[in-house]
Amino acid sequence: MELTPACETFYRERDRRTISYGASEDVLGVPVGIAIGRAAASTRGGQIAVLALVNMAARIHRRLRILVPPAALQVAPLFGGADLADAVQRSVAAIDPCNQTEYLPRLTGTDLPSVAIGDVAGAIAYVGCEGMLAEVGQYPRRVADAGGVAYGAGLAACIGAAALLHLAAGQGVGERRLSLWNFADGDAAEVGSASDRRINVGTALMLGAGAVGSAACCWLREIGVEGAWTVVDGDQFELHNINRTLGATAADAGWPDGDNADKASAAARLIGAEPFLGWYDEWLELHDGEPAPNLVIPLANGRAVRRAVAARDDAVVVHATTGDGWTAELHRHLRGRDDCISCRIPEQEQSAFICATGELAGANGTSTDAALPFLSAAAGLLLVRFLDAMAPGEDPLSGDRNHWAISFGPPGVEVARLVSRRWPPRDGCTHV
Repeated sequence: MELTPACETFYRERDRRTISYGASEDVLGVPVGIAIGRAAASTRGGQIAVLALVNMAARIHRRLRILVPPAALQVAPLFGGADLADAVQRSVAAIDPCNQTEYLPRLTGTDLPSVAIGDVAGAIAYVGCEGMLAEVGQYPRRVADAGGVAYGAGLAACIGAAALLHLAAGQGVGERRLSLWNFADGDAAEVGSASDRRINVGTALMLGAGAVGSAACCWLREIGVEGAWTVVDGDQFELHNINRTLGATAADAGWPDGDNADKASAAARLIGAEPFLGWYDEWLELHDGEPAPNLVIPLANGRAVRRAVAARDDAVVVHATTGDGWTAELHRHLRGRDDCISCRIPEQEQSAFICATGELAGANGTSTDAALPFLSAAAGLLLVRFLDAMAPGEDPLSGDRNHWAISFGPPGVEVARLVSRRWPPRDGCTHV
């Protein structure tokens, strides 16, 4: 089926950052399959995983082939729905109105590059989750609603979306286990014994509502959040943002003929937060002399925001980024023990870590930001998990490690590895 001129325009604008990141237009047009078994579809973890996987896949692949049985909803889908199958269909329509989607009765005999959740015959790769553990492999994986399953299911969806892109590019997918309980992979990854508690860090100020900020708010919406939150961002959505922003639709980018939505309002609406349609320096000026928020979460990289956050000299700063090497990254900064945010991510044109984007050279030699939805989704999930671990009973601040990264590729490289490292304080730091 040929694209209409309008859809050609839609994909040309929306997908240019995906293509810049290394996914060819031919790969984006390969039909890919997503499926969930009936047993998994009746679990909360399975529903979180399939809805998130469809959300990410619809931002990359133009020809989805989906197998989802009708099941009573156990979650509140982002884009509505009467049951699970209806929620999936509404998700695709809202994210990519041009998608040439087919809904299949089975995968057997299709030879599709495909990822399944639970027991489904005919898939190439399978993801599963139990508690905060996520797995990928060539055979069906367990899907179980243990405590903290939103983290395991969310991570399984991120791994599945990366695996789907690898398969569409003609690459294989190996066996991997990752845990957000103990931030480990392989044999060291543990299910954990978490409770399904809401996130409560008191008053929080999120700086930036782009891809990582939107993803964090999507996960917070599913997990639950307490306290007074404010989301600061002065930008509006454009079509090129939709390829990596979990909470955004084509309509948010003004497609086909509407108004562009404010990023701060869209993210804040997900968690009942207060939006601030401006920038951090403007927020500071307006709130001069007022009590400071309990936690500032810097997810923006413009207007010297990192330097301003470093100058606050908070006891703890936590934030998440994506890198240009197919990574989702979590950063911790403890006063006196770690480097500051401005030392780790300097304010310069080419930095090692760019929030929500990787820096890549454009065809004319200029730099253009690019990212993939499973990178920003995983970065947001890492951030929310760290906020969860700040609750009494866990202590994510006790260890020496202060930087964690999940690697998702690129194609030809093993999907899903979790590594950590330590950044020591920098001698002569002038930012604090």
